[in-house]
Amino acid sequence: MKRLVSIACQSLLALLLGSVETTTLEAEYDPGVTVRSPFAFTAGGQNMEAGVYVIEQSSERYVLSFVDVKTGQRRLLAMNPGRQQTGEQHGQLIFLDCGGRSVLTEVHIPGSDMSSKLRDLMHSDAKSCSSTTRTSIAMR
Repeated sequence: MKRLVSIACQSLLALLLGSVETTTLEAEYDPGVTVRSPFAFTAGGQNMEAGVYVIEQSSERYVLSFVDVKTGQRRLLAMNPGRQQTGEQHGQLIFLDCGGRSVLTEVHIPGSDMSSKLRDLMHSDAKSCSSTTRTSIAMR
């Protein structure tokens, strides 16, 4: 009888610990932020259509994942981390006008002082980009 009580107690303890661990993993999951781009753009040398994207922090450090909600296509972008002056409630994407094309240059993370600049602003893009003509899109 003592053996049955002992096994039951150990099973209950294992079950409780498992549920605590599961809750912790669920709390750490970050579904990302959503942004709707009304125009096509270039990011890290990749052409991206106008549409809705979910931006997620990749498991690799300094890499952001852009997932096209319509197609499910995932694109990874190498970023240089930085800091914003103040925490932005919604975050934003910053684009430069580069010879009639919009080129993503910065991602400001919502609710934090973190921002990221794209590493791979192509040399040809850098020549044609106007540093004064900037467009921003708010994230939600």
